[in-house]
Amino acid sequence: MLIIILTLFSSTRESGIDTFGSDVTHLVSSPVRWKRSDYVKFTGVAASFGTTMLLDDEIREKVQNYNGNLNDLADMFTSLGGGYGIGLLGGGLLIGYLSGNDELKHLSLRTCESALISSGLTYLIKMTAGRKRPYLKEGPYEWTGPNMEAGRMSMPSGHTTFAFAVASYLSFETENPLIDVLSYTCAIMVAYSRIKDDKHWASDVFLGAAIGISVGITISKID
Repeated sequence: MLIIILTLFSSTRESGIDTFGSDVTHLVSSPVRWKRSDYVKFTGVAASFGTTMLLDDEIREKVQNYNGNLNDLADMFTSLGGGYGIGLLGGGLLIGYLSGNDELKHLSLRTCESALISSGLTYLIKMTAGRKRPYLKEGPYEWTGPNMEAGRMSMPSGHTTFAFAVASYLSFETENPLIDVLSYTCAIMVAYSRIKDDKHWASDVFLGAAIGISVGITISKID
């Protein structure tokens, strides 16, 4: 399905490789265009991230000790930040092409673009930071630096990044309250499931959500 997405994406003049490259450049250079309010928002997010990191151990303990119905519900959403999510995007894109529905095609393409860019950024940070995952039980402040070992690629959460990139783009592009509720509910459940499964610290999830939302909103504004 990922191959289908990439093939359709690259064959579309409107949102092909050239546009993808220019959007990445626009995104990376966006801080130079920030206004004062943007810097205030960034400072607030950074401070919240730091606070969450200080609470990582406490949050992990509470979530791991919780055995309520929310855990069963969360299990249903995990894959929306991975394989199932990619499949849904690819399905929407394919339907848009086959049906000639330009609106659906455009929405699917740009949503895919938001997911691809944010996921790429996330994995770059993952491989550079080398934060150890909570299931290794070595504490939240163990970092190894650049590597590609799965147990040392905790920050940020890739599933969470993907889910929030999709949710934020769809929310800002459609301006439909029902889509807002559904997409962000799914994203939040994906994020919670990653902490529940002991794959990520809360701060990993927070940073993943921040990246996904930032990229999704930025791509929407480019439209």
